[in-house]
Amino acid sequence: MSIKLIAIDIDGTLVDDQKQLDTATSSLLSDLADKGVRVVLCTGRPYLGAQVYLEQMGFHKDSEQYVITHNGALISKTDSSFVKALPLDRNLVKKIMTYCLKKGLRFHLSTHEHMYTPNDPISPYTVNESHHTNMPLRPFMDIATVEHLDVFDVMIADDSHLLDKNEEAIRERFGKYCEIVRSEPHFIEFMHPHAGKGRALDCLTQSLGIPSHEVMSIGNAQNDVSMLEFAGISVAVENAVPEVKAVSDFVTSSNNEQGVKRAIEYMKEHFKQ
Repeated sequence: MSIKLIAIDIDGTLVDDQKQLDTATSSLLSDLADKGVRVVLCTGRPYLGAQVYLEQMGFHKDSEQYVITHNGALISKTDSSFVKALPLDRNLVKKIMTYCLKKGLRFHLSTHEHMYTPNDPISPYTVNESHHTNMPLRPFMDIATVEHLDVFDVMIADDSHLLDKNEEAIRERFGKYCEIVRSEPHFIEFMHPHAGKGRALDCLTQSLGIPSHEVMSIGNAQNDVSMLEFAGISVAVENAVPEVKAVSDFVTSSNNEQGVKRAIEYMKEHFKQ
């Protein structure tokens, strides 16, 4: 058995809690790519939020590498050209926005290049997300603005107790129309119903002719479950939520202890990569 593709979540998995990718892990991934292994960052972030790590690994100019962003709503080559894009239905976006405004839940929208929010004051979680993902944040007041946007995800970004209180009702109201994930305690995300990291990984590997048993996935959060279930080898970092550990073949060290590097070294030892 050999591994032809490694799918890796970014936040809480690849990078540490300071959002840093250590040099040893970066070098290992670059070496694997040089040997023909596909290294695919598979993230809820937009492309701009993954770009710094792609560049650190030397993938930014290599059109033969790929990145899955917006929780599977967008598959791109690492030169940023689109392979498959699944923006949300604009009427659905307006309904989600109206619901959030009525319930007093703060949120933002993400396109390929910008974040938008009508909230004033803006949620600190939105501000932090804009900073960490290098996405310019634009205010807007008119819901009709979305008629001119390709929105890849709507993110409720608010205090965790508010999300705990509203999550069940949100899923009941919108679950049949879109993919909904709780990627962090203070985030609930809405994507196209055919999005999701697992579906995107399935689409990409089929196009590359790589069977699922030659795929390794590494993750930590609820939105990683589908890609872990898809992969032949699934790995949870130590800091992963219980749902992730439950579907993983083994648990590596935490994101602050080079968990990705240790998992890949284990893979290389056992599968002679």
